[in-house]
Amino acid sequence: WQRAKADYVNVLKRADAERESAKSKGLAKGASAFIGVMDTLDRAEAAGEVPEAFQAIARQLHGAATSLGLTKFGEVGEVFNPVHHEALGQDVVDAELEDTVTAVLEPGWKAGEEVIRPAKVRVGAHT
Repeated sequence: WQRAKADYVNVLKRADAERESAKSKGLAKGASAFIGVMDTLDRAEAAGEVPEAFQAIARQLHGAATSLGLTKFGEVGEVFNPVHHEALGQDVVDAELEDTVTAVLEPGWKAGEEVIRPAKVRVGAHT
């Protein structure tokens, strides 16, 4: 009886873990399609090319990203982390700035702590 109960508890735990895994995979897949739209919107906003009539839709898109738990990351001066950054080149820097991000070519996105897309960056290298 106790063994059957323990097996049942283990099945419930495994089902919960599989459900969480499927949820995070679904979020990652949906978010990866959504991230391209957010990048385009961010570039348009930075260039001041978002028409007044589109501002409400832009706010809704930002709200949707927030509700999905999506956050942008990747800043100049961060310490290079291969989990969060994809190095696309190096820049010559002083010794104290070695292994730091010198330029962000494309920001990264993550949902919670899971990296959906790493930031594409240039990294400082001391020669």
